[in-house]
Amino acid sequence: MKNFILLGAFLFCLGMSAQQQPTKQTAETNNPTLTNRDDQQFIMEATKGAQTEIASARIALNQTKNEDVRKFANQMITDHEKSLVTLYQMVNAQQTSDATPTSDLSRLSGAQFDQAYKEQAIKSHTETISLYENYLKNGKNDELRKWVESNLPIIRMHLKHAEQLNIHSQNER
Repeated sequence: MKNFILLGAFLFCLGMSAQQQPTKQTAETNNPTLTNRDDQQFIMEATKGAQTEIASARIALNQTKNEDVRKFANQMITDHEKSLVTLYQMVNAQQTSDATPTSDLSRLSGAQFDQAYKEQAIKSHTETISLYENYLKNGKNDELRKWVESNLPIIRMHLKHAEQLNIHSQNER
């Protein structure tokens, strides 16, 4: 029953992202220590946020000519994929996703795209920091708390980098 609840939580998370179309996915969980509803909710929200960042960064790589934005997008993909892998390993889950974001980002180009991507990254990383800090204050699972503690500095660094993106004075390719 506990494994079924965690399986449902992952499937719900992967299917409910407002910025993603339905995805092809599988998930199996075998970690009975992560059965607390708050832990499950945190895992769902953290997963959704990371997947959205990855999908948005992939759009950025296709849409921008700004080298700062490209570097930032590549870093988002690398770091968020790494954090998802460690999270999935912790909860003994396996997941695949062919998510395609449906946000307005893909319809923009040039400086207008770069500005929208920057704003989206600032907003999502601010929300993620709040989510992680809340889990540190209220979360009960030591394993998840350690994961949050190791990832929170990276998310803060992402926010700082997003805020510092120079979208106007970059020479475009």
